[in-house]
Amino acid sequence: MKLRSHVMTALLRKDLKMTLINKNTLIMLILPVVFAVMYGYILPMTKDREATVYFIVICQIMNLAMTPISLLSMMVAEEKEKNTLRTLMLSDVSAEEFLLSKSLIALFLMTIVAIVDFFLLKGSMDFFAVYLIGGTLASLSLLFMGAMIGLLCKDQMSTGTLSAPFMILVMLPAIFSTMNSNIHAIAQFLPTTAFIDLVMRQASGLPLVSLEGAMSLAVMIVWVGLCALAFNLVYRRKGIDE
Repeated sequence: MKLRSHVMTALLRKDLKMTLINKNTLIMLILPVVFAVMYGYILPMTKDREATVYFIVICQIMNLAMTPISLLSMMVAEEKEKNTLRTLMLSDVSAEEFLLSKSLIALFLMTIVAIVDFFLLKGSMDFFAVYLIGGTLASLSLLFMGAMIGLLCKDQMSTGTLSAPFMILVMLPAIFSTMNSNIHAIAQFLPTTAFIDLVMRQASGLPLVSLEGAMSLAVMIVWVGLCALAFNLVYRRKGIDE
């Protein structure tokens, strides 16, 4: 992998600036925070720890579905749409540097939103570490998914169309898994559900070192492997400038 520190620094600055001034990507970052603020008005009436944890993980599931998948794919497609990708390639920026920079910015912004949501909803610090680490592990596979969608699409509008089914897949079954046995059968194999299980176990005082905890970690790891494989296949066939 060809990575140069000065190139990565310049790319990270450029990508962060482009993301924060793009109204489409900015909306993706703001929505989970808006929902956290809305839930924050409900929570003072309940004063219930379980409800607090539930609202926190719901906001994070939305963050996980939107930022690594939709926002990252938009970031990649934006370069194609504005014809800046080829300029970067001619400036000796490698494909690895290009994709890694955008993935790191997406991960950084997702983490910032996660922290903001957590404190807006007044989460307890006893499960904060698991919340952040679990969210990061769950996001790794989704980052590969978002990068893959970005490679497949030529503009930001098409990424919205292609990313929507994947966002629904990782978000809705995880949220509604307790309401229906058929939904639960699908949800238990998703990284977002594994994230919920880990946080709920820690918040409930149950041991993380257990069969259930190991199963949640295994689900996340398998998803990372599968999504990395899918991304690699798409990357080998299409490259980043087609």
